[in-house]
Amino acid sequence: MRRRLVHLMREQPKHDSLPLNEEQIVCTRRGADGVLTPRERDVLALTWRGLTNAQIGEKLCMSANSVRSFLSRACAKLGARKCIDALVLALKRRELSIGEIASLDEMLRLLEPLGPEGVEKVAQLLEQKLAKERASTDM
Repeated sequence: MRRRLVHLMREQPKHDSLPLNEEQIVCTRRGADGVLTPRERDVLALTWRGLTNAQIGEKLCMSANSVRSFLSRACAKLGARKCIDALVLALKRRELSIGEIASLDEMLRLLEPLGPEGVEKVAQLLEQKLAKERASTDM
């Protein structure tokens, strides 16, 4: 993902030349080890887009009350009081990946001020942090 983002930033694409946001989302299948159900992950991922419960329900063919229930259960399972906190915790615990909640176009817009070199540097720092975390859990 990082290489693709850096390549796209260097190419200076026109945002209308990228696929539609929904076509860019990277879907990954989770094993049985995750605490969230697939529906809870779907609902939580759509909250990042700033959609209302009714809008999320419309996208997922369910009622706004069902959306509220799924969000409430996801928050409880993750130990979060707010949806945004649940989203952050889900990302940290790898219940969700960034590719599941944001399109390449959205990521490009967010990272554009950093430039390609800045994105590379952030990626290197994150990889170093992950390596340290893995090493500490292996001990």
